Amino acid sequence: MTATDAPVTGITRALAEFALELDPGSAPEAVRHETRRILLDCLGSAVAGLVTPAGRIARGLAQGEHGRLEAQIVGGGRASLLPAVFANTVLTNALDYEPVGPEGHVCAVAVPVALAVADAVDATGAELFAGLLAGLEIGGRVGGAIRRPDQSGPKETPKVRGTAHAAFAAAAAAGRLLKLTPAQMTNAFGIAAFGATLPTLKKVMSSVHAPMTKYDHLGAMARNGVEAALLAQRGFTGDQNVLEGELGFWRFAGALGCDWDFLTRDFGKFWTVPQTWYKRYPVILYTTPGLDLVRTIVHDNGIALDQVEHVEIRTMRTNTVQSGKEILDAMDAWTSYSYNVAAGLHDVRPRRSWQEPITYRDPKLLSLAAKIDISPLRKEDLRSVGNYWDGWCPASATVWAGGRTFEGWTESLPRIADEELTAKYIDNASGLLSDADVLALEAACWNLDQVDRARRIAGYLTEQPGS
Repeated sequence: MTATDAPVTGITRALAEFALELDPGSAPEAVRHETRRILLDCLGSAVAGLVTPAGRIARGLAQGEHGRLEAQIVGGGRASLLPAVFANTVLTNALDYEPVGPEGHVCAVAVPVALAVADAVDATGAELFAGLLAGLEIGGRVGGAIRRPDQSGPKETPKVRGTAHAAFAAAAAAGRLLKLTPAQMTNAFGIAAFGATLPTLKKVMSSVHAPMTKYDHLGAMARNGVEAALLAQRGFTGDQNVLEGELGFWRFAGALGCDWDFLTRDFGKFWTVPQTWYKRYPVILYTTPGLDLVRTIVHDNGIALDQVEHVEIRTMRTNTVQSGKEILDAMDAWTSYSYNVAAGLHDVRPRRSWQEPITYRDPKLLSLAAKIDISPLRKEDLRSVGNYWDGWCPASATVWAGGRTFEGWTESLPRIADEELTAKYIDNASGLLSDADVLALEAACWNLDQVDRARRIAGYLTEQPGS
């Protein structure tokens, strides 16, 4: 459907009603299970974010703020809802270790928003489940509708790109837990859309050094979405047709088009939540296939790291910010492809430490990183064609070691099973939370709809003294 065929009314209201009416108990078990996995992985990433400068700054900003509605800060005390949402979102995204999806960094907004609001209003675990699923699914639908048009196959990332649709995830999760009416939720979407951040991804990815705001200022997006729901609850109005029309959200979010049918496709039958990807390493998602590939080549061929002479990785997803080898701070440690591969080859644990000075200043890692280069994978070298939202992310690698040459090829992002995801969570949370809270939080995530009070889950997120 072209812009001139764009619906004038109906879509924003339909999504609002779906967010309020969806029943997690009627969703396919695969969707329910994926929601639990997302919660576990995000909470582990948020705890691990306590080791980062960005996470500590955000937590410090929120501490001491108090009001009628309060929520637990990860690794801190209780604070007013909006500052707590901001801090917890920054912490979740600080290492860039949280899941990506459905469609961009929606999880890093939906999870901290849903948990904080559920905590603030003393909701049940089942209510938290419903709010989280609403946020994830609405964010995924809006994101897919505006980001996928003209982006199938081996396309360059558009110059205007971002995760502005995460504002809808925040408003949907908060609105569901605040028990908004359909009219209020519709207004909340309109308010949140007008407060969404600008599409800044391409600017950051094309920079030499990344700021702590990263590709999108997700903390601000989460806070604005919750505020939109609170405003709508009090009678503040927003654009009730913000998603529709030639000049709708897709246009001012800088999208190349809008897939109108995607927004409302088969409510209750079609779900975007399973289109979520998990990270083995605290890196930009599309670094993962190349990193995995080099680790496999080295391991399978018994190559000692002191034998490595040179490594070249060729990938469809290369950005200026990933090409640097000078690691000045945690942000460089996050973005540098060469450093990431070096840390992966040395299998540094816990992996949350990759962005700590003790690791990124390690001479052996920097020496190996100096031997690792990345370059674009030419379209003529492709062995298949797929879509990024399906995990298609081809990469090839060559390792020169001990006078020999080793080659490898991979097609897509890895699927991560529950066992690996749980091990990652434990690696992230251990030593920052008490051992008892680490286990209790894990159990609560897997049994979310059976938890009597969401506040119990939030209570496990208090930092262990001395950590």
